[in-house]
Amino acid sequence: MHYALDSRSSRRDLASAVCKFIRECVGTILYCGRSLYELVYFTDPAVEKVVAFELSNIPPPAVVRTRRGVYEYVPLDVARQFKVPERIILDPDRVVEFKPPNGFRHELPRIMKDLASISSLIVPDFMLTIPPDPLSRSPFDVQAHFSMRELAVAATTRKTGWSARGVFSKQMLEYYSLHLFLRSQEFKIELRNPVLDTLNEVLRRAGRVIGFDAQIVVSGLPTLEDVRTAQANLAAGSTPFSEIVEPFLYNS
Repeated sequence: MHYALDSRSSRRDLASAVCKFIRECVGTILYCGRSLYELVYFTDPAVEKVVAFELSNIPPPAVVRTRRGVYEYVPLDVARQFKVPERIILDPDRVVEFKPPNGFRHELPRIMKDLASISSLIVPDFMLTIPPDPLSRSPFDVQAHFSMRELAVAATTRKTGWSARGVFSKQMLEYYSLHLFLRSQEFKIELRNPVLDTLNEVLRRAGRVIGFDAQIVVSGLPTLEDVRTAQANLAAGSTPFSEIVEPFLYNS
């Protein structure tokens, strides 16, 4: 089973393979809005029977779905190198699509677009020009500019709980820092759960072809119920911050 999720690793560890698969899959979802894989079957010629399967990653921008079918477009130089067509017809039943949570399918592209726009505004162009009078002072307030950029990042990512690696931590009270941390844990679980659901659907499909019955079950990690209990305790103000955050420190 671990080979189906991580064929490049020599480790026979299903937990590590699942963890790595989810991390890479979610990374693609955040960047592209979805993550695509092809369900590939392997046949043993000795018995003429399908004996294994693998999820092979497909770059989402390369795949186009039309009324006539699903196509993967290969860059010309890659097609020439591997001697394959520039347009490959894919079996729709073999294409597996991992999607973001329902509430974020339109939100994630906007967040990524806004972050890209903010990151391009490190220093305004006019600040890089040489003033007519080298001794004159610019009315531009650099500190205020960077402070506004930090606030823009915080506003853009508030629904995900991302702290931007502490970029704006100095501008937050401890209460809000913990609120943001719990929201980030909630967001991680909201991303992970649909990936696991789709992954288990793949196992059911592959199982019908190969002849096995399996399901991936995650245990020992915080659940949405755990996060919401912690959020309620934070709002009530009856539990020390250290006790609220402790269950999430090593299990996220």
